[in-house]
Amino acid sequence: MWTDGAWHERRLIGLHRLARTVQRVPGFGYGLAMAAFSIAFVVRLASDKYLPPGFPFVTFFPAVILSSVFGGARAGALCAMLSLLSAWYFFIEPFGAFGVSGPVILALAYFGLVATIDIAIIAWLNKTIAALEIEKERSRKLAEERLDLARHQRSLFQELQHRTANNLAMVASLLSISQRKLKHIPEAVDVLQDARLRIDQMSRVHRRLYDPSTDAVRLDRYFRELSEDLLNTGGVADCDLVVECDPIELSVQQLTNLSMIVLEALMNALKHAGSAEVKLSLSLKLKRLDDGSALLEVQDNGGGYPEDFDPSTSRQLGFRLIQSFADGLRGEARFFNRDGAVVAVHFKPCSENPAFE
Repeated sequence: MWTDGAWHERRLIGLHRLARTVQRVPGFGYGLAMAAFSIAFVVRLASDKYLPPGFPFVTFFPAVILSSVFGGARAGALCAMLSLLSAWYFFIEPFGAFGVSGPVILALAYFGLVATIDIAIIAWLNKTIAALEIEKERSRKLAEERLDLARHQRSLFQELQHRTANNLAMVASLLSISQRKLKHIPEAVDVLQDARLRIDQMSRVHRRLYDPSTDAVRLDRYFRELSEDLLNTGGVADCDLVVECDPIELSVQQLTNLSMIVLEALMNALKHAGSAEVKLSLSLKLKRLDDGSALLEVQDNGGGYPEDFDPSTSRQLGFRLIQSFADGLRGEARFFNRDGAVVAVHFKPCSENPAFE
């Protein structure tokens, strides 16, 4: 809905456009001045017997204003001159003559001053409205250009991310081919399988983060879908998965690092926590702490880490990657047991260019 100010502004601009349109008609302004003066004169003449003395110009002021608005300053000046002469001759004593006296000169000067001020104000308003209209049109075009540029940049960026994800998927396919060729070497197969799975998950993370349709997805839904995707890829059909996330603003880079940490923690749980006797249970929680920082915890229900476990000296690639991604968050990664293995990362959220919340 329009506010009062916007409504009046729109009316003024509409009135100005109408006046500018009719002023383009040759001779319209002077014709309007003559017509407005004639009507004002007839009305003044007809109402002369009803008006007390001292109102010679009463019907001519509206005619001057009307002529100035729709005919321009010159048309207003013409109407004012005709009005002054007719009022001087017909409605100021001595009637029927251009009498000169102090009161007469004062009355004529008063009308001339008021008419001049009216014409000047209307001309200034027309000029101001024209400048406002030009500025609004310029702002509109600038806004459209910026919107088109933003759309183009977004399209190019999404295309780049799409190609990056495709390249990652291609590398994963090549690793899968190499894995089949080296199937007689179990150690090589395991290494290639881990690498292929990691690259495949990186590709999936890329697609999720830069898909325009995921702009409004909440964090809990995003991490649930990411976790379920990995579980399905790993062939886990029956698993208790709990995902709890507070609404936290994260940059794309932070969310990428968190996603890779979650995937590494879940891959480790699939390797070591699952068994035929115990149903796999996984918990993913992302909480905002009182000091504004955030804590990510990924927990399984497996046997946990060995008592002498030291992640800093571990040769397993997964732990080293988690440490690396935590460093990318400028946070701290910890590994401990609590009814199973827990991967915890404490970091400070960054709300610059937030991706999800």
